[in-house]
Amino acid sequence: MYNYQCDWKNSFATDPTKKPCSGYLLSFVGIGLVQSLMPDLSVYTPYPKGKTPLYTEAAKLLDGITGQIKCVGVIESFAWSGGVRDSICVTAYISAENAVQIKDLLKAGIKTTIVKGCKWWIINFDQESNSWYEASFPKNPANVTGQIAGGTADPQLNVDLNPNVANVYKFTFGIAPAGNLIYSLRFATSVKTSNALPWGYVVDGSATSSLVPG
Repeated sequence: MYNYQCDWKNSFATDPTKKPCSGYLLSFVGIGLVQSLMPDLSVYTPYPKGKTPLYTEAAKLLDGITGQIKCVGVIESFAWSGGVRDSICVTAYISAENAVQIKDLLKAGIKTTIVKGCKWWIINFDQESNSWYEASFPKNPANVTGQIAGGTADPQLNVDLNPNVANVYKFTFGIAPAGNLIYSLRFATSVKTSNALPWGYVVDGSATSSLVPG
């Protein structure tokens, strides 16, 4: 089980003395949205200024001078049981514009559950080495596709339009593999320890969970 509880509030009201697990939803495309959710949040990240992330998609959105990253949402939780067919469940906080677009889609009735793109970047602090490391991101390909768990009848997709103190809105979704591609996902527990795990399968074949250097 890979379960990250991120301190999303620290991205909006930063305490420089903290070194919390932090996560960012970098993109979310598909499910019949009129347009892709926009990376319209610019928030502080404790990742070291001037250090280039291994995840190139994060590097594109990270300002190494200011320490801010542009993202679709700030992650509160990320969970995956580790099986190649298991859903990845994410809760993140997004802007009002993105939240309204999802709510309108749900009100009208979701017609397709296809997710054309999803990217995330989770970082954590290694107390032993006194360094930040990249805990999770899609390694290969760098953009995950799939489908919303539960299908159109009971989609694992929700947005809460009640704002919080940071004036952002809770967005929850579960993405399941579509059965047409196998991905390599990076998971790390420290600066020195990381693995690449398979997620997804192909209909005429299979994938099994195995640890390989990440």
